[in-house]
Amino acid sequence: IEIIPIPSGKNLHILYTDNYNQISNAHYAMDDYMKEKNLVHKSPVIEEYISGRDKEADFSKWVTNVYYPVQ
Repeated sequence: IEIIPIPSGKNLHILYTDNYNQISNAHYAMDDYMKEKNLVHKSPVIEEYISGRDKEADFSKWVTNVYYPVQ
């Protein structure tokens, strides 16, 4: 585990509750949204796993927060 400090600032958020194997769709949607709103993405993108393999065997029921820092 590596701790990476992330400065405070504005973030966009997606609460992803669909099949985790298709989470790329959430990222594509976020890219489209940022282009539409003329927002610039700052690294890193953060995926926070609320429920995953350790709590739910069915990956279609996993819950993930996705954060995009923007300027």
